Amino acid sequence: MAIKVERFVVSGGDLSLEPEANFYLIESEGEAVLIDSGFYSEETKKLIEAIARKWNLKAAFITHLHEDHAGGIPFLRELGVKIFLHRDEKVPPSFKFEIEDAVFRVKEGLRLFFRGFTVRLCHTPGHTRGHISPYVEEEKILFSGDTILSKGTPWVGPPEGDMKVYMETLKMLRGLDIRVIYSGHGEEIANPGEKIDEYIAHRLEREKQIIKAIESGKKSIEEITDYVYDKEDLPEHVVPFARLTVLAHLDKLKKEGRVFQTSKTTYELLKGEK
Repeated sequence: MAIKVERFVVSGGDLSLEPEANFYLIESEGEAVLIDSGFYSEETKKLIEAIARKWNLKAAFITHLHEDHAGGIPFLRELGVKIFLHRDEKVPPSFKFEIEDAVFRVKEGLRLFFRGFTVRLCHTPGHTRGHISPYVEEEKILFSGDTILSKGTPWVGPPEGDMKVYMETLKMLRGLDIRVIYSGHGEEIANPGEKIDEYIAHRLEREKQIIKAIESGKKSIEEITDYVYDKEDLPEHVVPFARLTVLAHLDKLKKEGRVFQTSKTTYELLKGEK
């Protein structure tokens, strides 16, 4: 019997950085699990309660602890659902509620067996340290959270994000046999290999632009950001995130021995680096 996957789209409201987010139901032979849990809202609460009334809800897997993915944890806790989270995932200071008494902290590669399907918890750090992407082995389905999006690219920047680790995650996923990706935002991704290749190429191209910026005499994070990004396409409220993205790339290049830091906010190329 094939599994059923259902997508739920919930609104973040006017104050959220994300207007909408997905969470998913996987169902087979009367058993069900959730991937993520939406925003902390009345809309999310009603959806989760309706799901629990209809299905034997065995577990919920939270990809990471951002408000648009983990907001439903209190509702799941009230229902007694087992909630799984990676052991490396840090609780953000802005988180509204205590979760440690409600979740099982797990490690990379844990496999859980349900009626008709097996979920493997792939550790996919980069966006956050403890990001997981549940993978349904029988159907070759990856639930990517914010690691891979149907449109655009996820934000990767300090303190939670690590560009070098993120690139390693993308390469790992490229080697996984994936038939379809269900993302934390937007529609399904039917061409997983092509999408991951696009992501890798995009990040490497950005890296080349940053190196070119330093070659041209741009030394500070602000100068490099202005060189790399088109100001007309970069709203004012996005500028701090763009600078942190540049910083994440610079941190990667520093770890690789390709640039060195000359002050708190300035960088130089190592001799011979192009």
